[in-house]
Parts: sequence; structure tokens; C-alpha cells
Amino acid sequence: MAGAFQTDSFWFLLSDEDDDLDWAGGPGTDEDFGRRLAGSGRLPDLAGAPVASWVVARLARLVGRLPGWACEQHGDEGAYRLPLLVFGPDRSHLGGSEVVGDRAGVAVCCECPDPAEVLAELAAALLAEPAAVAECRVEVREAEDEAECELQGLDPDTRVQAVYGFERGRYLGGV
Repeated sequence: MAGAFQTDSFWFLLSDEDDDLDWAGGPGTDEDFGRRLAGSGRLPDLAGAPVASWVVARLARLVGRLPGWACEQHGDEGAYRLPLLVFGPDRSHLGGSEVVGDRAGVAVCCECPDPAEVLAELAAALLAEPAAVAECRVEVREAEDEAECELQGLDPDTRVQAVYGFERGRYLGGV
């Protein structure tokens, strides 16, 4: 499947669908996902870049490359969102997951049967070959909607708020 990768028990498909997952802190929410990945001691030297840059570059490698919609996002507070549909080994749809990365870290929400297993396999897939990343650039801007910009006091032509990814041998978003 293009845009997908397989683990021992699941298929993950990068999706442009907004699943509106419940981030209420249930068993499928891991606000410290990025911190756990970084704490594994397996990540390459990020040279001050956020772990969110490594995660997006690693996901880009796993799915083949990031589609255009994933590379230019509009969101709050400089965070990117990458929805993943989750399928069983027989490719039956089990639910959805969402990876959210920003300068502070990476969080994941999963609404599937046995979310702990899904999150564990996602982490294992990312850490399997930590140096195997793809060149990518994700630019996050504030919302473009004029009414939303007006409510937030922003210029509708807001410049890039945050950049994540990997280009020319370095992780983006460093200090």
C-alpha cells in the first residue's frame, strides 16, 4: 500500500482524513511519546532540533514520502498533525491514530482496540532503524481562514510559524 507501513500486527496508512480523535487522556493517549522515544538512547544526534523533526523524517521514510498536504499545514501553536489509519494484519480497518509534533515534543492519540499495543508497535517501527530517515520539510502556519485570523488577531498571510523535518543532512527546527 502506498503511504503505508507494516509492523508485526498492524498496517499504518498516512491519511488526510481528520478523524477528530478524543484526546481526553484515555488509554490511547500518550502525551510523552516523543520523550519516550528520545529516552530510548537510539535517536541520532538532532543537533538541538526537536524530536518532532526526527519523527516526521522517520515517518516519511516509512511511508515512502510525505504527500503535499502533510508538508504545508495550518494549525495552532506550530504543531503538525499526521493522521494514521490503523489496519489489522488482514487489512481490516481497526481505527485511527494521530501523531502531533511541535517544538516541545510528540504526542500520539490512538482510538483502536488495544491502543497500548498499537502505540508500542508504532514506537518500535520508528526505533527499528533510527538513522533511516527521508528528506522532508513540514511547514506549519497559523490558520489561513480570514475569520479565524481576525479572531486571533493574525494577518491572513501569516508566515511560517514552525518548520520540522530533515534536509541536506540536518534536522530542521534547531536552535
